[in-house]
Amino acid sequence: MKKQVLLINIPLTEVKRPAAAVFHLKGQLEAGDVSCKAFDANIVLYNQMKEKWPLVQAMLDFGNMDPDPDLLQETSDKLNAIIDKEIQLTDPEWIGVSIFSINSTLIGERVLKYIRANYPGKKLIIGGTGLGEALGDTKFEFANTMLNEGLIDYYLTGEAEISIVELICKDNPNAAGINRAPKQIANLEGLAFANYEDCDHSQYPWKDFDYGVPTYVLTGSRGCVRRCDFCDIYRLWPKFKTRGGEHIAKEMIHHYEQRGVDTFYMSDSLVNGSMKAFRDLYQTLLEYQDKHDMHFTWGGQFIARTNEQMPLEDYTLSRQSGFRNAGWGLEHASENIRKAMRKGFDNKAVEDTLNNLSTAGINTMINFLFGHPLETEEDFQENIKFLYKYKKFNDDGTIASLNLQQYLVFLPGTDFFDAKDDLVEPDKVRHRWVTKPHLNTLTFREVYYRRKKISEICDELGWRTYNEPVFMNMMESQWTLYKKDMQEQARLTLTDNFDKEEQNANNFIKTLQEA
Repeated sequence: MKKQVLLINIPLTEVKRPAAAVFHLKGQLEAGDVSCKAFDANIVLYNQMKEKWPLVQAMLDFGNMDPDPDLLQETSDKLNAIIDKEIQLTDPEWIGVSIFSINSTLIGERVLKYIRANYPGKKLIIGGTGLGEALGDTKFEFANTMLNEGLIDYYLTGEAEISIVELICKDNPNAAGINRAPKQIANLEGLAFANYEDCDHSQYPWKDFDYGVPTYVLTGSRGCVRRCDFCDIYRLWPKFKTRGGEHIAKEMIHHYEQRGVDTFYMSDSLVNGSMKAFRDLYQTLLEYQDKHDMHFTWGGQFIARTNEQMPLEDYTLSRQSGFRNAGWGLEHASENIRKAMRKGFDNKAVEDTLNNLSTAGINTMINFLFGHPLETEEDFQENIKFLYKYKKFNDDGTIASLNLQQYLVFLPGTDFFDAKDDLVEPDKVRHRWVTKPHLNTLTFREVYYRRKKISEICDELGWRTYNEPVFMNMMESQWTLYKKDMQEQARLTLTDNFDKEEQNANNFIKTLQEA
């Protein structure tokens, strides 16, 4: 069926839920009387390359310096064929491609070249955080390169709900956020609800993830009440803006009544950033559930709070409204490192939050970031201590998994990046920095060992982890490259002998076990 606009989500995005951007923007365009098809090409490609998907994920990861050319060609050919079929079906005037992150740029450039070569008469736009190196990167290097090469007509920066309407519905290419810096949306309640009518539920492997049923991604707030130094959120959204809890609940109710979907994941940086909105949300959902004999399920990113800030009652009532999962950025078990990161919570908040989550029956995925330049041996031991001390919350299901990732890097557009010259020596060996001697003695050798040791302890203690084999394969590749670079550039031969580090770690573990 012919549409005026075709919005396409491309790799690399998660397959466990529909990518939100194209469905949210469809809602804005349809509200402006512009016909639009939202198409998730990422999930279609996943179904065609399911057996190779872990390899595709690793290939498109921004840290991969040497992607497999044969796999890249196969992926590109299949993706272009998928997109071509959809263009033929919809024959749009406008084509929008979501460059979700820098993990989308490698394949994204190939997609744009294909569309431009085969459909030169179509107006082509891109948007997403992959326009630059990060949210806080306002150079938009990838986007400007694509524009200068004639592969696109426009790029939309930051929040695109208003700019896409200005461009397509109102023919105003000079609005904020179109080929220039964005302006933060002040009133989120003024936006239309997301439109998921094009979402083909049969394409997604729901049963393998989350709650085993169709799950829609919604946005209740933007920005953050914290200002972690490694995070770029505040540069895109300088102020924390939230919808009222009742308004968020009404959108959930809308999707339930329209498509029977009762399960949601919030894309917010934190669902409990505003405790008033959080409480209004769960109260409104509780009232609807009582009247209609049904039950919602929802979750999202979360911040640790003490009992004084968020008592057990908030956990129990939100759980009754369907709040089942709270993704949580602990980042590091050491208070010293969290303070350096400006995380904004102490060990009491950690303890209170875990106890309350467990009592209320809410599970959590916890994120870690390893290898901060100021991390000492004692800080590393705090991570080990966390794994032993809180193993009970892994065993009872409160901590559903640990997302250990790889190691901390300097992301452009963050305070952490801006301070790197004060923390580390000039980057002579790719991204594997060395802490300045007067601050610490940390090198990538120690970062690799500590990350590897944590992985081994998790395996030994039975901790559930997320994507750990992929992360550790990447770490092993980084270690191999580091050894090679050190040999070539510094004439220094590194070995895999970590006997001293192992002895120190194991002695510390022994004291924990004996305590």
